[in-house]
Amino acid sequence: MARFLSEKWLKDCRRALAESDDFAREARSFSGDLVFVFEADDGLPETRRLFLSIEKGACDEACFLNGGPVPDADYRISAPYSLWISMIRGEEDAFSAFTTRKVKVKGNLMRLMMNTGAAVALVRALAGVPVDFD
Repeated sequence: MARFLSEKWLKDCRRALAESDDFAREARSFSGDLVFVFEADDGLPETRRLFLSIEKGACDEACFLNGGPVPDADYRISAPYSLWISMIRGEEDAFSAFTTRKVKVKGNLMRLMMNTGAAVALVRALAGVPVDFD
């Protein structure tokens, strides 16, 4: 089992996305670059950033952005670390967190809303990855 936000966890996430028929189907018409920001809180001493490039239902690139500039991305999705944990554990509904603005999103919100199924399938696939949060 991989530690959350480790390189092994990221590799496992890429594999989960590649193996998810649900994600491939829901994201088949979506292409875009996303930066996920895990904001520092009691559970994470420093903010971490994750870059994903999605091309028509496939994750073409995934990497952590450790320091340095954040690349231009279609979307920047930010939330406190503890909220990400709650969403991945299924304790907090990801869609509700987006719509109640607990999660901050920068980018074309209309396009994102039109691809809600892709976003939900992405969270569902990642939630299925065995992970150690300690």
